[in-house]
Amino acid sequence: MLNIEIKGSCVTRESFNYQDKKTYKVNKYIFQKPLKVISTAPAALGDEAAIIREIKLQLTNNESVSDFVLKQVDDSFTKKFIIGGADYFIFDLIDERMPTLKIGESHVERRPEIQKVLESFGVDFLNEPGNADDLYGYIDTFIEDLKQYYPLERVILHKAFAQFKVSDGEQLVPLAYTFPDEGHRKYSARRAVETNLYLHSLYEYIEANYPEIPIIELKHMDYYSTHDHVYGRGYYHYNDEYYQDFLSALDGIVSGIPADADKQKLIADDNLHLFKLQQNILDITAGFETDRRLLLTEIPDHKPVDALFHDKNGLRICKIYYPNGAKRGFMFYVRNKIIAKVIIKEGHHYIYTPDETGKFAAAVAWSTQGYRLLREGSNYIEKANEVSIVINKLQRVKILFRKDDFSILLYNFNALVARHEFQQGFLHTARVFSANGKLQEVLYAKGYKRAGRMASSYKYDEDGNLENKTDFYLDGSLYTKLEYNPDGTYFRKIFYKKDKPHRAVQFQNNKQVKRFVYYPDGSSLQQEVDFFEDGTRRRVTVFDESGDIKRVLSRNSPNENLVVMDAALLEV
Repeated sequence: MLNIEIKGSCVTRESFNYQDKKTYKVNKYIFQKPLKVISTAPAALGDEAAIIREIKLQLTNNESVSDFVLKQVDDSFTKKFIIGGADYFIFDLIDERMPTLKIGESHVERRPEIQKVLESFGVDFLNEPGNADDLYGYIDTFIEDLKQYYPLERVILHKAFAQFKVSDGEQLVPLAYTFPDEGHRKYSARRAVETNLYLHSLYEYIEANYPEIPIIELKHMDYYSTHDHVYGRGYYHYNDEYYQDFLSALDGIVSGIPADADKQKLIADDNLHLFKLQQNILDITAGFETDRRLLLTEIPDHKPVDALFHDKNGLRICKIYYPNGAKRGFMFYVRNKIIAKVIIKEGHHYIYTPDETGKFAAAVAWSTQGYRLLREGSNYIEKANEVSIVINKLQRVKILFRKDDFSILLYNFNALVARHEFQQGFLHTARVFSANGKLQEVLYAKGYKRAGRMASSYKYDEDGNLENKTDFYLDGSLYTKLEYNPDGTYFRKIFYKKDKPHRAVQFQNNKQVKRFVYYPDGSSLQQEVDFFEDGTRRRVTVFDESGDIKRVLSRNSPNENLVVMDAALLEV
């Protein structure tokens, strides 16, 4: 049996509960200790024993605190963490997201209980945030200390990251939506993405500076959080397969199997690509009432993957999925309950609605030739242009057929709650209504094909006026966002290119239009463009990266060619 010492989070420790054979034994587990805590000297506290007793008392009264935390309170102050003597030392950096308290030149983890006790004893401290920019020096100190106990070939870095999708037992939903109360905003997509990019930079630093350390990194997209995890739902509480795959990778290292460098680099590149894609989509949806594209950030640009839409209250609206890659499917919800399902296969459409027992039965089927069937017991009605299906006393579905497209309307208490429109077999728009029939949101999902993933999002004000519209490709190549005046005319268009937001911004005031184009850094102005009323360029001012004018091209009418203005005229 191999002895293991761990510094990190449950993403590493939990794996050892999935052993088929007792190959490993965890001798020491350092839990929720940022590197600042581990790598600094003990704080000189006159009443240290009394402070520790009081902190333990406060922590004992907190039902959510585990024994792991209580057992390590002493270590927070004495700073004796690494004991050595094990066969391998494994660490991850998940805990680096945690804030700390700085006491002189020392640090301890920041918990409400610890902070409260320190304040009551009159101890001076500073609050420091997590995700600190100055962590690289603490990484070096930590690894240099490790060398006293272990050769780096027996120190394993587990590159673990935050998940923000969770299985609710049936399908994947955004983790934030499983914590509906305001107190759990920490489970936002933005927090997860920012943490992952931060962790990636730390892991990259370690790989570059300490290449002797073996790496375990799994493909982030293949895993998710689970609603029934022993420690509850959370960013770092994975599904069982993750822990099992981690153990397989560990078995390979301790068995002396050479690492597949090409495979390891491919996984790292895939993870970074995913995180940047998530960051891009979060940036362009900033300011929207709801991040209904949360799970869409899981879609890579090379193959179709399920897409789940939510309304601003976090309730599911519809889901686009690709079972077995051979057919396309849509699911539609009323208050998170599936009340209609559409399958498109081999040119035929099949709509299913649940019967009284909740099981799905075929209700409507038709082909591209327009042949429609309605099943009512053993009876069939041919070529019906409008079909209503009663699911129960409260909910029903209405289907409207046209030449090349159709609509599905969802009703609850006889009130229209959503209307989904299809064109040539693809979901075109989904409109969501409140109980009084007022339009709340519009989701634009045309183009969810195997290539050219183009989508749009709309935001409306309280009076139903369009405030802004965002068009974007999910591969991160190009985005545009239009912001509108109350009269329906747009006043600003923002262009995004790859990972460079605000590369160009176009303003419109009545008939006057001006565009600002920026250098790749996003801050230095490259061009200033004025337009005629017909949309052609009237004047183009070009700047160098220092902000000085390089040249100006101008014309007096749209029919003329742009010409370079005389330098003397520019000085006037």
